[in-house]
Amino acid sequence: MGDMSERVRGFLSALEGDPERAGAYLAEGFTFTGAIPEPLSKDEFLSFARVMRRAFPDWRYNVGDIVEERDSARAKVHMAGTHSGELVLPYADPLPPTNERVELPEEMLEFTFDGGLISRIRLGELADGGAPDLVSRLTASRR
Repeated sequence: MGDMSERVRGFLSALEGDPERAGAYLAEGFTFTGAIPEPLSKDEFLSFARVMRRAFPDWRYNVGDIVEERDSARAKVHMAGTHSGELVLPYADPLPPTNERVELPEEMLEFTFDGGLISRIRLGELADGGAPDLVSRLTASRR
């Protein structure tokens, strides 16, 4: 396993347990793109990670294969968790816990590195399901 693969695994492990610790893996000019209307900065991404951690305390990325290329790595992930805390997102009404187990289809996270730090994460787009569908799935389960 290469250095970038180890950093990706370390970052995702930290993100599952302590989003603040995960911030140490990110460059100051970091951006997150894909599945959202506007890119997120480092602070915005970590804020979002804290929101997800509160709503899904057992959230896991379940990292599969990681492929490295020059200054980037692509990781297959199969995200899953139980919605046992309130989900508060800026573009939706707060969603009380549903206690629903959510398993998203396998997705690809693309990591770009700069000086050993992650400068960009891009979530690959899925035609059906995936992270963009998460809130609508939980909302539908309450009906």
